[in-house]
Amino acid sequence: MLIFCLVFTFLVVFLSDKNPELLKDLLKVLAGFIGGFGSAYGLKALKEKKED
Repeated sequence: MLIFCLVFTFLVVFLSDKNPELLKDLLKVLAGFIGGFGSAYGLKALKEKKED
């Protein structure tokens, strides 16, 4: 997790000046993956709760 945070920080600092459009696209893709992960985790937790 620490490596991810360091890479993310580096990308934001490096791309914010050089190529802001690419940074926006990367953030959109990252938000999609995080949203999908959160949705899947929530559905799994709900399913497990109903089984109990």
